[in-house]
Amino acid sequence: MIKGKGVLVLRDQRRIPVEYQFGGTHDDTRVGYLVFDTSGLDPGVLLDRLTVGCDDGTNVTIAVMHSSDRHLAVIGRVVQFASPPEAEDANARANFELIESFGIPKSAVR
Repeated sequence: MIKGKGVLVLRDQRRIPVEYQFGGTHDDTRVGYLVFDTSGLDPGVLLDRLTVGCDDGTNVTIAVMHSSDRHLAVIGRVVQFASPPEAEDANARANFELIESFGIPKSAVR
């Protein structure tokens, strides 16, 4: 199982801190849960393509299979491997800044 902290990026570019738990990792696919308080989210935003920026440097494009007030069950695919803050992609840099705000040391992020 792959566990960690990351950032859920909504279609409108809002960023929400999440904890992820991926149990299935066949090749570049991921299956698991995003754990956070979803009660304030409009369910309509869950129908769009979403991205999770993970603390291991991967970005996963996800589809929501089930939602509750405490988690989302998701399936997705790794779309890129990013490097830490030196990454040229502005979204990746923003993801790493938010991940660092959790107190995760740079050495833990590849």
